[in-house]
Amino acid sequence: MPSDLHETLIRLFRDAPDFAATLLCRQPEIHARGLSNPTLISENASVLKYAERRIDSVISFDTVDDLGLIGAIEVQLGKKESKRFSWPTYLARLREDTRKPVVLLVICGTDSVAKWAGEPIPLGPGSVISPIAVGPADIPCITDPDTPEASPEMAALSAIIHSRRSCGLDVLNAMDVVFSRMSDQERAVNYTEYVRSLLSGSRLKHLEALLSTATFPYHNAFTQRYVDSGRAEGKAQGRAEGKAEGKAEAKAESILTVLNARGIAVSQTERDRITACTDPTRLDTWLTKAVKVDSTTELFS
Repeated sequence: MPSDLHETLIRLFRDAPDFAATLLCRQPEIHARGLSNPTLISENASVLKYAERRIDSVISFDTVDDLGLIGAIEVQLGKKESKRFSWPTYLARLREDTRKPVVLLVICGTDSVAKWAGEPIPLGPGSVISPIAVGPADIPCITDPDTPEASPEMAALSAIIHSRRSCGLDVLNAMDVVFSRMSDQERAVNYTEYVRSLLSGSRLKHLEALLSTATFPYHNAFTQRYVDSGRAEGKAQGRAEGKAEGKAEAKAESILTVLNARGIAVSQTERDRITACTDPTRLDTWLTKAVKVDSTTELFS
């Protein structure tokens, strides 16, 4: 079963197909072809008859020579020898289905996996497939939001890959600034959630502290998503259980989630007060205030 990291990396490329071009164009022979108009090929596209069910993501590019290019994106977190037999099959089927040149881009969880995945795959005498493998060593540790490489996607990937290193806090700080400059606030919130879902310990607390400052508009949008999700969850759970306490419990959990995401300390006594409350009006008031207050004292006032 795919891991959280595997699924998160796939979502990042599906949200921003042009990010694949950024990584592919590091290869001089691909850069020279001038990739443009990246288009995520839907799994339901009739042009793909087989390979789309085996490849994590498939992206079509226009090129200056009008031949086009199909990028097959694979996330590989461990070594799996069977892939070196199946990958050539998928590429051949993609080439047949699309009638375009194909290339395999493998995003790897470790440098050792990248070294393995990037080894040429011999099909026979005079026939070789050369995957393009990207590992942590190929991803910049972005600590300066003004560096040319600091696209939102690269900043997110840098945080995912390097947050546990000594530069981790600086990487998260830079990512926060990069996200604040995005015109698409929903995507900024999505990317933040991708990174947050993979953090733990001090790194998670640091990111939540940044979000709690509400310095940038996307901070508020991120917190509001929790509020909206909490309200929806409360309604759904209440309908499913058919009981008022089901709604109350869900709303109480939402209040605590918002406060936690904003870095506001909640004592056990305060937590008990919130979870014990069964008044829907009061819970709604607390949930709305949880987005704005700076302390639990303000919440209960």
